[in-house]
Amino acid sequence: MGWTTLADDWNVTGIMQIGGAEGLGAVAFLFQFQSYDAGQEGHYVAFFGAGLGLGGDLGGASIPMSDIIDSLRGKQQKLPSASAFTALECDNAFSMRELNHAPGRLTTAGAGLAVGYSLLFITATRVFHPLFRSQSCGGWGTGVGASAITTVGYWQWVQGAPYQWGVT
Repeated sequence: MGWTTLADDWNVTGIMQIGGAEGLGAVAFLFQFQSYDAGQEGHYVAFFGAGLGLGGDLGGASIPMSDIIDSLRGKQQKLPSASAFTALECDNAFSMRELNHAPGRLTTAGAGLAVGYSLLFITATRVFHPLFRSQSCGGWGTGVGASAITTVGYWQWVQGAPYQWGVT
């Protein structure tokens, strides 16, 4: 299950990114996708793109906003919050096999110095078969830099995540 199983309940979070542009530029992002319907599996998927923009950044993982609020209130959580994940509104059910090598678009703007905020919109499609379009999955994260860039590129499956969602 997972690699070829069609699902429309995918969730995504950013793991890391690097990119820069001075007019023309390029980005590489690493995301984690997960779906309960596709076998409770997580998948690491990269996006590589080239496009137009200004600035540059090197960033790390998304930070769940509820974790920041709890930290400010002096509360500690025993397990990482799932709120770092964004539920995708899928145009069509898809599998990781369909996402692998799918053309896409990524648009982002953000700034940070250790901790920052970014707007991030992702799209993936197959010919006449959109998987998801202009899905917002930005937010708080770790990293350094400031940039605004829009790119076209492709999605590349990297590997399965070493866990099953919902299994402790």
